[in-house]
Formats: sequence, structure tokens, C-alpha cells
Amino acid sequence: MEELDFIELHDLEDFLHHHKTDLSRVERPDLLLKKMRDRRLIRMDKYQEVSGIQEEAEKKEAIYQLLDQFAEENPQSIKLFWKCLFEDPELAQCPTLRSLLSELRSEYLPRSDDTSTPGKEEKKKEKIKHLAGASHAEQPSSSSSAAQRGQTSSPMKKADKQTRPTFPLSVTCGNLRGKLHKNDFKEGRRCILAQGRSFTPIEFEEAAGMERRKNWKTSIRCSHGTLASLIKAGHLPRTHFARRHQRS
Repeated sequence: MEELDFIELHDLEDFLHHHKTDLSRVERPDLLLKKMRDRRLIRMDKYQEVSGIQEEAEKKEAIYQLLDQFAEENPQSIKLFWKCLFEDPELAQCPTLRSLLSELRSEYLPRSDDTSTPGKEEKKKEKIKHLAGASHAEQPSSSSSAAQRGQTSSPMKKADKQTRPTFPLSVTCGNLRGKLHKNDFKEGRRCILAQGRSFTPIEFEEAAGMERRKNWKTSIRCSHGTLASLIKAGHLPRTHFARRHQRS
């Protein structure tokens, strides 16, 4: 899995933190445990303890706790962990892992048709911008004629496409920084990973010391503005997060 070498370690760590539950329900838990044992990602005694559990629900919980402990104690081995899972021909056929691999690629890897380097991409944008300016100078009446025909231009839509945010989205609230995962946000779950923990937007606001504002949509910001602006633009769904009631 050479493509994993192009993903930052902290992104792979975030991905594991958000998908421990999915992995605990993998269709071949025996293979998952054997792979971790063979690559010395878990101790033999831990492997024997968890693999010996017969009750399905108890085993899923044990695997979840095992993954949680592994992620906390061995962050430097997380890339090896994902590689050994995705490279195993039997595990790779599990629907859960196929789905996770697809999500990992879509979130962190560039599209296959995007072969331009960052430098070339910037030059390309500058060239397009220059040509667009020249075209506008040569045809000053084009916008008015389009308006007369009822074909009004939509610069806001074009700008929106160019500035579409990518996920996981880097967000801040006060001095606290984190990564927002869109799928978890959509489901109303803890969707912001910061300081090795997951938060709902409300909890993230509270952890940043901004709870008095009681408006996470405007308290939490990214390079594109507030979360409220992203929701209004349709980049994030309208999701309800319940605020915890504090005891008096």
C-alpha cells in the first residue's frame, strides 16, 4: 500500500480514532487479531486473551478497547497497522475494510486525474486569471448583453466551487485547534478530533473556554469562515447537537 505513504501520520491516526467502532465489527476479527499479532502490534498474551472470547458482543468490545489502547500507546505504528490490514488479500475482501479504504482514499488522497504539482497548479491558475482579465477587457459589453438575454452570470457560484472546503476540515475555537469530520457531523456524533479526543461542536466550544457564547456555529471557525457560513453555503448539513444540562 504505497499510497499510504502519501498520507500524513496524524491523518492516519485521526482516521483510526474515528473508525475503531467499525473495525471492532469487521467480518473477520480473527484475521485482524492475527495480523496485529504477527506484525507485533499487540503482545501475545493480549492476542490470546481477546481471541479466546466466544461471546460476539463481548469480543467486539474487547477489540474496540484493544484498538483504543494501541492508538494511544503506539501512534508511530499506525501507518504499519493500516498497511497490514489493507495488504492482506483475505481481510481486503471484507466489506468493512473495503469501505474504509474507499473513504480513506477520498478524504486524504488526490484524485487520480490530478497529476499537477502545486507549483504548476498555481501557475495554471495565474494564467487562467490573466486570460480571463484580458477577455473581459476586450469585451466590456458581454455582461450587459447577457443580462439583456436573461442569462445573468453567477460569479458567486464559480467562487464557491473554487473555495469548496476539503474534509477533514481544520477548525479553531479560541486557541483550540482540531479536525472536523463531515460524516460524523452529519450523523450528529462527536466529529471534531483535538488533543487525542473527540468532541461534538458544543463540547469543542466548551473545551476552548467559549461556552458562554452558546453558539458553536459562530464560535468555531475555519479558513472559509464560521461553521454557520459553511452550513448556509451547503458545505455542511444542518445538524442538531444537544447541549448538556449543567447541574445547579
